[in-house]
Amino acid sequence: MQLNILLVENNTEKDVVTQLLPKEWQITCCENSYDAIQKVKKENDFHLVILDENSSPLNAYQTFDYLNKEIKADVPVLVLGQEGESTIVEHYKDKLAFIKKPIGIDDLSVIIELLEKNHCEKEVVEKAYSLDYLNEISDSNQEFIMETLSIFTSSVSDKLEQLKEALVNKDYQSVAEIAHNIKPSFEMLENKISVEICNLLNNRTPEEDVPTLADNLIIEFAKMKAQLENDFPQLK
Repeated sequence: MQLNILLVENNTEKDVVTQLLPKEWQITCCENSYDAIQKVKKENDFHLVILDENSSPLNAYQTFDYLNKEIKADVPVLVLGQEGESTIVEHYKDKLAFIKKPIGIDDLSVIIELLEKNHCEKEVVEKAYSLDYLNEISDSNQEFIMETLSIFTSSVSDKLEQLKEALVNKDYQSVAEIAHNIKPSFEMLENKISVEICNLLNNRTPEEDVPTLADNLIIEFAKMKAQLENDFPQLK
């Protein structure tokens, strides 16, 4: 599903947010909260508004209040900041969410959850995993599947931390070995993008391409983890 995201451009997390979100989502930028309101008024086809809690001339919560009460815009708002107004966020938790900066790949689950609350008639993100293989080999044994998913999320998370460290040290041999090690985990959940990236990392990819491929693998895993935790809250 292609989603339209409105991102306030004075957000210091702009580059990180843009990289984190799925590439098939359409991201529109504007300069301030006033422009954001005008765009929502005019176009009214945004699925999410993302802005800093200290945006101007209206801060994030004032912007949300205006969108919600004055123009009756049915659009959720994601606030990025340091403190957050927990009382307001809790009161409007179906339409408003807060992420503490700096935003990271683990926060993707918050974004997906907020979107799915507001667009539950369709899957917000194309599924990054499949349980077909696990269902087949276990005869749909739910206990086995949940244990396997738990091991998948924890073990791959650990391996990707090792991969990040290897990247910092420019230890590309270790990067290749880690990619080779976790490839079967992605095959098990039928994520073809991750499998292909692992193949590339494990097969003498030019060193200048390794960091980008590794980043893409980390982001793809974050999408899988976010979807799994949304679908199976007991994994959190």
